[in-house]
Amino acid sequence: MFCSNGSRLQFLAGTIICIDLAGGCSRTDVQQSAKPVAAVTSREATNSVEGMARLTEIMSRLLEKRDAHTLEIRSLKVEAERQSRGGEFPPIQEELDELVALECEFRGQPAGCLAVVHLSVLASSYSGTERPVHQSLDTVLVHLDKYGHLKDLAIAFERLVAHDAINT
Repeated sequence: MFCSNGSRLQFLAGTIICIDLAGGCSRTDVQQSAKPVAAVTSREATNSVEGMARLTEIMSRLLEKRDAHTLEIRSLKVEAERQSRGGEFPPIQEELDELVALECEFRGQPAGCLAVVHLSVLASSYSGTERPVHQSLDTVLVHLDKYGHLKDLAIAFERLVAHDAINT
């Protein structure tokens, strides 16, 4: 499944196809869903790769900041201070804003769809509904109707994230 140039996008696409096959899709279903890809223009393909690369870069920075914040809190020596800071939201507002902007720019495309999925997964890991990630998610959820044709992609990618199959 890994390609010679190590392209993460190709790896994810291959993984999603494998999940679809394992999930009961027939070979004909996969072939039919692949047919529209052949009609994609060179410009659209470049745009899609650019969107996925930006998404991967944003999520890498976001996760790095979130992990550093968690380690900082865990390393506090005073239990009371650790408890008081335990509910802090990590400093990831810039990345959340970038995910919202990416969704807007690539609305209706796979990169936009995966930005919504990432925001959903992030929001589910924080309690409440008023944290910055929930507000960012609310901003993009009003556009879900633009992703109906990509529902299989969203479901497959969500399965990957939920099972820690990739580091997102």
